[in-house]
Amino acid sequence: MRDNASVLEYHEPGEQPMHDAAPEPAHDTPDRAAEPEDDVPAGTGEPAVGGVRLAPGWHVASASLLVVILVLAGILVARHAGAGDAPAAAASPSASTRAPGTVSTGRLAPDRGTLRIAESGFTNITTPSGGPAVSWGVVLSNSSHRAVAAVLLKITYRDRDGGPVRVRKFFRTAKAAEIMPGSRAGVGGVAQLSNRVSATVRVSVDSVLWTVTSQRHALRASNLTTDWRDQGRQAEYWKHPTAAANRRGNLYLTFRVDSGFPTVLSYPAVTAIYRDGHGRIVGGAPLDTLGTDVLVPAGWSEQTVRMWYPPPAGAVEARTEVYLYSRRD
Repeated sequence: MRDNASVLEYHEPGEQPMHDAAPEPAHDTPDRAAEPEDDVPAGTGEPAVGGVRLAPGWHVASASLLVVILVLAGILVARHAGAGDAPAAAASPSASTRAPGTVSTGRLAPDRGTLRIAESGFTNITTPSGGPAVSWGVVLSNSSHRAVAAVLLKITYRDRDGGPVRVRKFFRTAKAAEIMPGSRAGVGGVAQLSNRVSATVRVSVDSVLWTVTSQRHALRASNLTTDWRDQGRQAEYWKHPTAAANRRGNLYLTFRVDSGFPTVLSYPAVTAIYRDGHGRIVGGAPLDTLGTDVLVPAGWSEQTVRMWYPPPAGAVEARTEVYLYSRRD
C-alpha cells in the first residue's frame, strides 16, 4: 500500500513534472498493474522496451540499416541476372513462340508478315438482263510464314470525274476467308450500277484477321477447261421482261480440285479471275459456293461450276484462274 501523503518523485533530465495529477485510487491495486505497458510514453515519442527507454533517433538508425541491406541485395540480384541470359519476360512474343490458334488483328501478322494486293483490274460490262455493271478482280499475297489471313476488302466506285457512283451496300465489301501462309489467292466481284456510267473501281484492304497455325490445309484448282452453253437462250436466273436473249450463252468451268483437308467439305466456295491476252486482270466472278449439293472429298475430285456473270469481252478463257476456299465467309 502506498501512502497518499507527500511523495518524492524522480524525473528524468528534461522531463517535465506532471502537476494536478488525479489522486490514485484508495483501493488496493496490485503492484504489477501500476507498471507501464510497452507503449509510447506521453511526451517522448520513443517506445519503451523492457521498461527502458530507447535513445532518441533509433528509428532513423534502423531505417538506414534496412536501406543498406536492400541496396546490397539489389546489387547481388542484378549481378546474377547480368551473368546469365536476359529474362524471358523482356522478349516480345513472336510467331515462333505463339501457340497455334493464336488470333490477332492488324496490318501485320505476328511474324511481321503482311497481306497486300499484288494485282487488280476491272472492266465495265452489261449483265445478261441488259443492266450496267462493272467486273473487278484482285490477287492477294500473304507474306506471313505461319499465319492464315482472313481479309475484308473495301471497294470504292467512281465516275470519270472522280465523283462517287451509287451502288448497293453489299457491293462495297468482299471477303476472303482464308489465305494460306506464303500463298496468293484471288477474289472477284460484279457490281450492278444504278446509272449507265463508266465506273472505275478501287479495291483496298479494310481489315485482316490473322490466325497462327501449324496446319497447311489447302484447296487447289488445276486442269481448267471451259465451255459455253445455251447460246442465244435467256438464262433462268436472269429472267426479266426487258432482257434480250443471252447470245454468248453461259460459261461453265470444269477443273480438278486437290483438297488437303482430312474430311469432306460441304460448302466450299469458288471465285475466278479473268485476264486478257497480255495477262492483265480485266475482271472477276463473285465468290460463291460450288453448290448446295456439292461435296468436296479429301484428295482429288473434278468439279464443274457455272458462272452467273459472263467474263468481260476482252478476257481470254485459257487464262482464267480459279481460286477455292473451304467456306464462303
